[in-house]
Amino acid sequence: VHADGTVLRGQPHMRNHAGTFAWLNNNPGNLTGVQGGPDLGQYAGKFNWHHFLIFPSREAGYDAIGTFLRGASYRDLNITQALQRYAPASDGNDPVKYAQDVAQAAGVPTTTLIRDLDDNQMRVMQDKIAEIEGAVPGTTLTRDSEDLPAEVRALLPA
Repeated sequence: VHADGTVLRGQPHMRNHAGTFAWLNNNPGNLTGVQGGPDLGQYAGKFNWHHFLIFPSREAGYDAIGTFLRGASYRDLNITQALQRYAPASDGNDPVKYAQDVAQAAGVPTTTLIRDLDDNQMRVMQDKIAEIEGAVPGTTLTRDSEDLPAEVRALLPA
């Protein structure tokens, strides 16, 4: 439930279907975290499936991608190394292709260190990461929507 009283509905368990986790969580980079982890602008202590962080707005989630990559764990890695950590093969990703696509979009080699990216190159990387992660919008329902189950409506704040 958003501050404006709307409820988001999606099918996040279905890859590339309406209402992905990236969209539901305002987390276009599908950033994950742990209890007590770094503050990237997310709601503190709130996570979704796979420990995805939940942000108050898409802009906050988008900005967090750059903040995250420029953090101590990533800034000294090259793009390939960073994407192998960010989107590991163990999660069903192809991190080498991911790195190639992100680097190509930014117009730099995959061997470029994250710390050497300028702000524009980082924004282009953030855009490409958001595209690859697949924030597909779902349905936004209002409190009075006939599509909102009565059981859910009853749980909404007045």
